[in-house]
Amino acid sequence: MHVAQNKVHIDKVIPVLLALTEKTKFSSNATSCLRNIGLETISELIKALESDSSHNVRTAAVTILKDIGANNTDVIAALINALKDENEDVQHKAATALEKIGSTAINTFIDSLNS
Repeated sequence: MHVAQNKVHIDKVIPVLLALTEKTKFSSNATSCLRNIGLETISELIKALESDSSHNVRTAAVTILKDIGANNTDVIAALINALKDENEDVQHKAATALEKIGSTAINTFIDSLNS
């Protein structure tokens, strides 16, 4: 049964899947599920990126946001903020994500430096 197709309480599923990204055994499948749910996950992923205590969860959030939210200004802003994360893996993933997004991200980053 595909969660996104059945709209099964997405708001309850997303935090559980995010928590599973912490567990090595389930991380890949949880990340894949979140990616498949798509745009509905953006706000929860941004929240996790900004405040989750686990760097594994924050890293997974960056990876998924890169794949599903490249044209979303909130995603780009969250990825720019993640460049200041305390964990180097999160910082690196955020930089790579912004590079993949390209000129839109670069322009937003430059604007943020100028303001």
